[in-house]
Order: sequence, then structure tokens, then C-alpha cells
Amino acid sequence: MSERTKNNEESNETSEDHISALPDDLLLDVLSLLTADEAVQTCVLARRWRDLWRYLPSLSFVVEKPSAEAPTFRSTEHFNEFVNRLIALREPLPLVDCEIDLYQTDTSEFNNDETFPYPYLNQWIEYALTCQAQFLRVIVDDRIDQKFLLNVPLVSRHLMTLHLNNVDLLCSMDFSSCTPVLEDLEVSSCDIHARTVSSRSLKHLYIVNCHFSIGYRTLFSTPSLNSLHLAYFDGMIPLTESMPLLERAFVRLEFSSDHRYCINFAVEDCGDQSRVGCFGYPNQSVLLNGLSNAINLVLIAGPEEVRLQLITSISSP
Repeated sequence: MSERTKNNEESNETSEDHISALPDDLLLDVLSLLTADEAVQTCVLARRWRDLWRYLPSLSFVVEKPSAEAPTFRSTEHFNEFVNRLIALREPLPLVDCEIDLYQTDTSEFNNDETFPYPYLNQWIEYALTCQAQFLRVIVDDRIDQKFLLNVPLVSRHLMTLHLNNVDLLCSMDFSSCTPVLEDLEVSSCDIHARTVSSRSLKHLYIVNCHFSIGYRTLFSTPSLNSLHLAYFDGMIPLTESMPLLERAFVRLEFSSDHRYCINFAVEDCGDQSRVGCFGYPNQSVLLNGLSNAINLVLIAGPEEVRLQLITSISSP
């Protein structure tokens, strides 16, 4: 055996020994920084890494954007097969977080297909909730014409953060009893059908570029809310119950739909109190009633962006 070959073998053994000496928690922390497909590929590095991906505490399923130079997945079918296979082989352990970012892999692939290209997405979300994920993020590319219909119950006693983008929310958004520790809810570019967004634990609510119903008002029942961001939406302005802990609120109303909205300074008054039209409560504004406790409030409405800022001063004892 040549001296070079002997040195190479010794070097390989030493490297493998160093890797084997690392604790599982540290290796899993490293793997959690990767996307799921990258984490699985580490199984070829050494015997020590062969099955580590099965114990991942964090899952990141990402379809590369069309601009990616060397995409991992040939098609959406390839991606669907990968995710289903990983879920089937992963050990049934709790998840810390789960991210699902879906983009179209090829523009031509979506032109003549009327079905949503990721048909298992509801099952993937359900899997994450079953595995007690504390953080769940679902992003659907807005260039996919077919809307994803989220119809699984968002039920989890462990979920603390939920971010949703470009989905049709057919599910209940009453988190009061079934999701008791939810603190951060971010909803963007979604269709919201729920009559109530309810949570006693929610602290941060971010709703942007969404569609509310034009037939009824969605009620926000969030007594522990600390910050609210509501902007660029259409449909009827939501009702708000008292939010005594509210510190910051940013609300922007689109003028193009003001004729459908009834708040104290609106141009016209629908007078339909039977449908909770102009007022949420007797002689109280639909929107401003819940925002009255805000320490810092920015309210923008109308074509000239009329701004109302309220700063509550707290005197020192």
C-alpha cells in the first residue's frame, strides 16, 4: 500500500470519527437549516448521517422559483412524491416548525390544468398539526391560477405561529378552544369566509391584501391582541370587539370600495342594523370601537390618505 493511499484512509477515518462524535442534537440543528430535500441528501455523507433526516425537528418543503438555475424537482409530481415519501418514512416525532413554499415549476405546466397542482397540501398541513408543529407557514405562489382550498381544521394545542399566503380559507378561524396558545397569525392574499376570527391568546394579527365577504362582517374577537395590521382588503370592514391590551394598530381602508363600508365617517349610511350593517353595537362604530384602546393608531382612508394618529401619553407616578 502506497504512503499516499494510507494517509488518505487515515484521514477519512479521522473525519468520520469526528462526525460520529458529534451529538444528535447538534447534527439535527445543522440539518434543520436546510430544506427537506437538502437534508435527505446528507444521508450519503457518512454512516453517521444515514438516517438522521428521519428525526428532523423542522421541515422545510420548498419548490424552487422558476428562476432557479438547477431545480431539484423536475415537476410538481416529482415534488409531491418526494414530500409524501418523506412523511411516510420520517419517525413520528414532534415538529418545532414546518414551512411549505410552493411555486410553479413550469409556466406551461399550469396553462390547461384546472386542478390545483399540489393535491396533497391539506394532508401535509394536517400532518404538521398532528406532529404538534409550533410554527406553520404555507406560501402558495400567486401565479398559480388555481386557488388552494384549505378545508382541514386548524386544530392544535401546540401551534403558536400560523402564516398563510394565497389560500382560500374554508376552515373555521375560531381558535379559542382548539388552538389555545396561538400568538401570531399572518394572513395575506387570502379569501376569508369565516364569520369569526376568535382567539383569547392571539397577540399579533396581520391581514393584508385579503378578501372578506360582501354579505356579512367578520368579527374579530381577540381580547389579548397587542398589535393589529389590517390593509389592502376588500369586502365588508370587520367588526371588532374590545381589545384592552392593544398597543399598535395600522388600518388602511381602500377608497374604491368605500360605498360598501359603513363607519362613522363614511360618505353614506346603509342603515341596515338588522344585518349589523352600519354599527356593530348600538351607537358604536364597527371598526373604531375595538381600536379605541390603542396606544399608537394609524388609520388611513380615502383618496388623499387621511391619517389619524393617536398617541396616548402615560404620566409617571
